[in-house]
Amino acid sequence: MRKFVKLGICGLMAAMVATGCSKKDTTGTTDPAAATTQGAETQEAGTSEGAAEDSVTLGEYKGVAYTPASVEITDEQVDNEVQKLADSNLVEVDRPAAEGDTVNIDYVGKKDGVAFDGGTASGYDLKLGSNTFIDGFEDGLIGAVKGQKLDLDLTFPEGYPSEDLAGQAVVFEVTVNAVKTPSELNDDLVMANTDYKTLEEYREATRNDLEKQAADNAEYQKQSSVFQTIMNNSQVVASEESIQAAYDEAMTYYETMATNSGMELETLVGYYGMDLDTFKAR
Repeated sequence: MRKFVKLGICGLMAAMVATGCSKKDTTGTTDPAAATTQGAETQEAGTSEGAAEDSVTLGEYKGVAYTPASVEITDEQVDNEVQKLADSNLVEVDRPAAEGDTVNIDYVGKKDGVAFDGGTASGYDLKLGSNTFIDGFEDGLIGAVKGQKLDLDLTFPEGYPSEDLAGQAVVFEVTVNAVKTPSELNDDLVMANTDYKTLEEYREATRNDLEKQAADNAEYQKQSSVFQTIMNNSQVVASEESIQAAYDEAMTYYETMATNSGMELETLVGYYGMDLDTFKAR
């Protein structure tokens, strides 16, 4: 963790020095009028005795080039977002299930006639074609109707995470409770589920939201790109005292997190895919 602590200190110190160095624009540089300027500023960042060696020497920071992210929103993106309103408001239909429909099912998975762990559910909504279940499960429900009971003879893939089921033949006993499909997109659906009165109003509001998200994302990417370039062009020195202080603070944070979660620190860092010694060393 010490490596990441040091990187964090370096980033903070560089950010403090670089703040205000760039000017907002959409042309792909932070300051077009100074595109060739080389920064040569140095700022000490020591805050206590023994930490005066902390410093940042900025390299080039004016006229930093970056690639602006696209903020264009297509009709297809708007249609896909609007469709989510219909997809989240399903209506039951009296016909055989087709791909794209959602079936509400009860099922029990059995191996050698015995139900296996994790293979049973009731009232489960499954969208056919979502590839949520193992091969053959969803295909086996195409054409099913409400009230129908089916036995699906399937085989788990060899690479399935559960060793007890990997490559094994099983039977899923399935009961179809309902067949559902997305609601029709119209003014009534919009009025019942949003603050808008017409589908056209909702579509326009959706486009505006997507454009704002795209603009916000473009600004974030610009700042990240420019900051990373400034970091790469700068020389940062952090004292061992500063690193140790930040390390101790970070360790206290994770120890408190573990305690509040009712677990040992070693268990917590295990969720990050590391043992305790590796975590401390990083």
